[in-house]
Amino acid sequence: MEMAIEDLGPQHIGMAMEVDKDGTLVGFRLSRYERSLVDGVQQWRLFSDQSAWTIKLPAGTRIRCQPFGLVASGTHPIVGAPPAPGTMPAVAAEAPRTPESWLSPAPQG
Repeated sequence: MEMAIEDLGPQHIGMAMEVDKDGTLVGFRLSRYERSLVDGVQQWRLFSDQSAWTIKLPAGTRIRCQPFGLVASGTHPIVGAPPAPGTMPAVAAEAPRTPESWLSPAPQG
């Protein structure tokens, strides 16, 4: 499905993303994102689930996304499928995440 970056929400975490950035097609699995205002312009920073890779995109950017497995164009599988259940080491359960949980607290002072 193709959509504007402004429509990106928590429900898209874990989906395959495809972005045309400066004429280069970039595909990755979305692990998280940040929305900020820089010099009066909204910008999104999308984080891949692979390494520490990110991409910054301005408002108005069109992105394509679909459930993990194939990139939105349907031509190339994404490498690095999620691990099978029960193969990852056990970790303590975290509190449920909400969109507000990603916000940094306002500076005090």
